[in-house]
Amino acid sequence: MLKKLIFVAFLFSSLLFATSEDVMRANINYAGKLNTSVQKCMKHVVLIAEGFDKKSNIKGLKQTTKNFDKVIKIFIDGGKNKFGIEQIENSAIRTNLKGTMKLWKDFKKKISKKSFDAKALEEIGHLHDTLLEKTDRFIHILTDDCKGLTKVKIDTASEMYEATKQRTRSERMATLAALIYKKVNLETNQKRLKETVAKYERVINGLINGDDELGIHKIKINDIKKQLISEKRYWDEVKTSINRDSFTKEEVTDVVQKCIKLREDMAKGVKLYERSAKRQRKHLALSNLVNNIMAVGSKKEHVINLSIKEAARSQKMAKHVLLIAMGVNLPKNNEALKISAYGFDKTLKGFINGDKELDLSATTHPPIIKKLKILKKSWKPFFKNVNLILKDNGDKKAIKYIIENNDNLLDECQNLVKMFEKDRHFSHNIEDSSTAQIKFSGKLRMYSQRMAKEKLMIIGGMQVDKHNKNLLKCITNFDQIVHGLLESDKKLNLVGTSDKKIRTQLGKVQKMWLTLEPLYQKKKLSDKDLKTILKLNDPLRLEIDKAVTLFEHSVDN
Repeated sequence: MLKKLIFVAFLFSSLLFATSEDVMRANINYAGKLNTSVQKCMKHVVLIAEGFDKKSNIKGLKQTTKNFDKVIKIFIDGGKNKFGIEQIENSAIRTNLKGTMKLWKDFKKKISKKSFDAKALEEIGHLHDTLLEKTDRFIHILTDDCKGLTKVKIDTASEMYEATKQRTRSERMATLAALIYKKVNLETNQKRLKETVAKYERVINGLINGDDELGIHKIKINDIKKQLISEKRYWDEVKTSINRDSFTKEEVTDVVQKCIKLREDMAKGVKLYERSAKRQRKHLALSNLVNNIMAVGSKKEHVINLSIKEAARSQKMAKHVLLIAMGVNLPKNNEALKISAYGFDKTLKGFINGDKELDLSATTHPPIIKKLKILKKSWKPFFKNVNLILKDNGDKKAIKYIIENNDNLLDECQNLVKMFEKDRHFSHNIEDSSTAQIKFSGKLRMYSQRMAKEKLMIIGGMQVDKHNKNLLKCITNFDQIVHGLLESDKKLNLVGTSDKKIRTQLGKVQKMWLTLEPLYQKKKLSDKDLKTILKLNDPLRLEIDKAVTLFEHSVDN
């Protein structure tokens, strides 16, 4: 009864401004989707030009242009739609939108072909950059216009926007360095790299000291300032090695690694910017009472997240065992296998007996205790065989056991996840959506490991049809979840997110996925392709981990 009263009170306090905020959130979300679609179109064009998985990329390009058309027409002309967005009435924004539409028509005409030569790519690249500037501007002025619709005053909105854009700039610098190395549109990309470096330099200085022209205020919050100064120091160390007219293969690799570090550092800054805004939003509706109850829900989310992590570890262990069997980087894969196995064992024991380090209390719910006993029974021989492999890389019987039983262990883990989800007590609409976000972001971690395992099974010629089917299903699910976390997916109960720091982190996941997906789809891999999969697999998992943590913190704060 108390929960119902709390929900009614929460609902009543929110109804006064819920409708306008819902539209605002949807409009900003789909403005961001326009920006993403432009970049996605360019990705498909480049892959088509390279002759890579041409049929699939032509299909993807058509779908992306169709989605862009649909959304921008609603923004301009209005009409009923499933997106929850409405016609833009602000005259300044409409002027921007009409200019964007005109540019989009030119862009769409250029990319409608099935092949692209160097000249066409250069023209498309120029239009792409201009169109990106337009969609960026649309998001910026739309965000400013929508601030008046909410009771929450977010003093750092412009700074958060620019900090988020720094992540995109760091990605762009790495991409341009690679294009310059390959001598693609050499002079143009050299110029673009210099411009991006200059913009990055100006914004990082502006975030610390202020920049009136960019609308950035000097930072006064100590923890954010400390983080930004730390990033500025690193930027000063690496900018000379990035800002060049030519690169060797080794130098490009170095630039990519440095840009990854820049993205990670800026993500920490964005997280700090967002925290104060989240606190303000939480105070709008029965903050003390609701937040206390949400803390209980957060504890449940932590347990669910750890159970999903166990499912991911079951696949990660299988992946490392396969690599050990193939003789690939034995010291590294032995160490990774040991970490995953002992992490699995510690967490399982924590579910049963409690673990302070993992912030776990002993499970008391009888049906879950029964399920944990079943999982423990499956884990015991699995763990034993893992230890045999750790002692002797060539223990064929142990390797065979892991390969044959990892899917069974995965099934048991997923059953445990369902039991923990069922046991949740606090379930009003907002918490339900948060649960879905944490649950499915955690599942991305499992799929990232399972795809690598399935691909290695296929390469090894083991039940190829079965594992190919599993792989395709994982690819589809991974795609759907990433999209749902960013935009929405009714089937998965995902409402999407307008949280800039989460979108930034998911953008990192999406960026890596754009590289990995075509390799997982490819029937025959070169040594270079396989090396790319193995190189990006663990970094992808780490970026997903960060996204899961951000979703958890969004409930905590």
